[in-house]
Amino acid sequence: MSVSKKITDKAFILEKKASNTCDHNLINKDQIKILIVDDNLMNRVVATKLLEKLGFRADLVTDGTEAVQALEVFDYDIVFMDIQMPEMDGFEATKLIRAKEKEHKQVPIIALTANTMQEHREKCIQCGMNDHIGKPFKKGDFEMILNKYLNPNGNNTCIQESNTIEYSDDPIWDRSVIAELIGDDKEEQTVFIQIFIEELTQQIDHLKEAIHSENLKTINIKAHRIKGSAGDIGAVRIRNISASIEGYAEKNLLEPCVEQLALFEKESKALLELLKNYIVKE
Repeated sequence: MSVSKKITDKAFILEKKASNTCDHNLINKDQIKILIVDDNLMNRVVATKLLEKLGFRADLVTDGTEAVQALEVFDYDIVFMDIQMPEMDGFEATKLIRAKEKEHKQVPIIALTANTMQEHREKCIQCGMNDHIGKPFKKGDFEMILNKYLNPNGNNTCIQESNTIEYSDDPIWDRSVIAELIGDDKEEQTVFIQIFIEELTQQIDHLKEAIHSENLKTINIKAHRIKGSAGDIGAVRIRNISASIEGYAEKNLLEPCVEQLALFEKESKALLELLKNYIVKE
C-alpha cells in the first residue's frame, strides 16, 4: 500500500490532474518517487499542489518516524523534510536515514524550514541534509531543487542562502498568494481557506495557552507553526507577528511575547472575518 494512502484528511479534495508548467526535459516525472515529511496539514497541501503544478506526485507522512519507515520500504529519489515535528523531528530522522544508508547511494534530503539563521543551516548540513527550501513555499524553489538533484547534469551542493524575514506594513491578506498557488478555481480556494481557518482557530488557542503558561519552548513551536501556515495563504501580518513572537521566544524573552499577543489576537480576528466573508461572497 502506498504511503500516501495513510493520509485521509480532506486536503486531498484539492488533488486534481497535475499540470506540466515546468519543462524538465531530462527528468522522467512518472518514475520519480518523492516523499514529503511534515506534520502541518497546510504545508502538506501547499507542497503537494506546487509539485503537481510541476508535474510530480508525492507520498506524504507526518513525522520523522514514518519517514524512516517509508524509506525502508520505498526507494525515494528525493525527500522534503520538515524540521519541527512531534515524535521525531527532521534532524533525528535524517541522522537515522543516513545511518541506515551506510554505503548505499544517499537520497537527497531537503529541509523545509522558516528558520533562515546561519546556525540553523549549519545544523541541517551537519545532520546530513543536502539543501533547504524556505517557508512560505514557492514553486520556483521546488523547481530549482528538483532540477538540481534529479537532473543528471545537476550537482549536489549544500544549503542555499535565503532571504531574512522582512517586517513591513502589509495588508491583512494578500489574495495573490492563494491565486498563484490554487489559481482562480473558487471551489479549490474555498477548501484551502477552510483548512487554514480551522487550523488557525486551533493554533490561536494553543499559542495563547503557551504564553499564559509562560512556556517559551512551546511558544516558539506554536508561533513557528502559525508563521508557516500564514505565509502559505498570504496572511502577511499574522506571519510577521508570529515571526516576532518566535524570535522573542528563541531569545527567552517572555514579556515581548505577552505584549505581542494582544496584537496577534486582534489581527487574527480581522483576518478570519476577511477570509470568511471572501468565502461567502465567492
